[in-house]
Amino acid sequence: MAFTITMLSWSTIEFKDKLEKTNEYKNALSAIKWGADYLMKAHPQPNILYGEVGDPDSDHQCWQRPEDMSTPRNSYKIDEEHRGTDLAAETAAAMAAASIALLSEGSDYIISLHNHAKQLFDFANNSRGLYHDSIPPAAKVYSSSGFKDELLWAAAWLYRRKHQGQATLKCSEGDVSPSDLTSLVQSQMDYILGSNPRNMSYMVGYGSNYPKQIHHRGSSIVSIKDDNAPVTCQDGIQKWFNKNAPNPNILEGAVVSSDQNDGFTDSRNDFQLGEPTTTSVAPLVGVLA
Repeated sequence: MAFTITMLSWSTIEFKDKLEKTNEYKNALSAIKWGADYLMKAHPQPNILYGEVGDPDSDHQCWQRPEDMSTPRNSYKIDEEHRGTDLAAETAAAMAAASIALLSEGSDYIISLHNHAKQLFDFANNSRGLYHDSIPPAAKVYSSSGFKDELLWAAAWLYRRKHQGQATLKCSEGDVSPSDLTSLVQSQMDYILGSNPRNMSYMVGYGSNYPKQIHHRGSSIVSIKDDNAPVTCQDGIQKWFNKNAPNPNILEGAVVSSDQNDGFTDSRNDFQLGEPTTTSVAPLVGVLA
């Protein structure tokens, strides 16, 4: 969530005019504020940050709409004894970036975001460790490879927040030009939207040939507005997860991926390729703008 908020904030900062022309700027700000509010609530004290709710084992044994979830909602935190530099620094980056994007929310709100960002960066820098060592359930699904990149990322956003300019890191070696990067981005975006060996759009709802059975509970189970009867843990698996039919709710804009050999199976069972995430979508807002 922190990475998502950082990338959405970056997109609105850099491409405000483009987003306004498509009437999406206010929608983006609304999403950023929702996430920023959540992250501030998850940071009740300078050196405490809640980083996970729920348990991967019990959650993955059930297939339910968010409104019907009956699995334990245990919460897990990092603190000075249970460290998580990567998690704290990424959240600091999100707070700092959001404090730039949400200037229209007023000075009190912006100051609060900035203070959260500074506290989290100090916590991350002074109490170093990997978050999955402190939150064991996280290691089962999303372990961390290190925290130096998150620290640098947070420092860059805090610098930009303070100086209202561009934080620049000049590399002494390398021969990659802006045009090379632009060409790479263009080719990757074209691939996602259908210019690939399968002639398939990996963005749900874009074009006519896109994934119809993505691994997403809310998309694959009938909307509570159409049928408010509770969906139990096992009923969801038998009635909806195992159903070989398009999802009843089209999650427009969700992005999935092929494997390294351009393979893809449109099946809810293939969570490795067919499970959409906000982290895969958020960076594309700026790219497409």
